Amino acid sequence: MLNNRFLSEVEILDMAETGFNTFMMTASNHSTIRAIREHSLDEFGVKANETAVFAAYQKAKCMAENARIAVKKSIAEGK
Repeated sequence: MLNNRFLSEVEILDMAETGFNTFMMTASNHSTIRAIREHSLDEFGVKANETAVFAAYQKAKCMAENARIAVKKSIAEGK
């Protein structure tokens, strides 16, 4: 049975980490959102509401952008 409760910030960050990994492997927004939803169900037994999914998705996309910037900087510096 699924819990009906709000997710904590730590749980949303955990979902974002899964979303980040999925996005880095697939570059698919749809797959990223699906992975975030599935993570919530599998790990917490909670069907995440749209606000929690969107928050995790936004965090995952920011993490991906930060990774992209870091790689671009590293290449520019010749490392």
